[in-house]
Amino acid sequence: MKNIGLLLIAFLMMTMVLTSCAETDYAADAVSIYEAHGDAVVITERFFVNQVMEVFMNHEIYLGRLIQLEGMFYDLSQGSEDLYAVIRYTFGCCGVDGRIGFQIVLNDFQPFPDDTWVDVSGILEMNDGFLMLSVVSLSEKDERGSDIVT
Repeated sequence: MKNIGLLLIAFLMMTMVLTSCAETDYAADAVSIYEAHGDAVVITERFFVNQVMEVFMNHEIYLGRLIQLEGMFYDLSQGSEDLYAVIRYTFGCCGVDGRIGFQIVLNDFQPFPDDTWVDVSGILEMNDGFLMLSVVSLSEKDERGSDIVT
């Protein structure tokens, strides 16, 4: 009798898990990192961390592809070398102290002041062992997205 009760509880819990998952279709809202928009891979706000990590972890798949994202423009220059990035904040070890995004090569584009919200598209390249986007489009956005992504 005790075993039947345990089986019944296990069955009920499994039913609750399966039905609760069926009610929410997250995949319908998601833009898959593998889904190309034209020739571009679009990094969305909702899946920003996951999609950026996917590109970094499997960069050989994405080298030479156009990557498009929005975020904060930052000048990371030190000394004579111009280094820029488009990033968002994420949770790190001590709160919201992590940054995630891409280093960018401006080419003929002019830099923006730090913290300017931008839309950037660039070709993913490997340069001296670092992944970066070679910018083909860079513009300031009037509407700001979420600075902090999870």
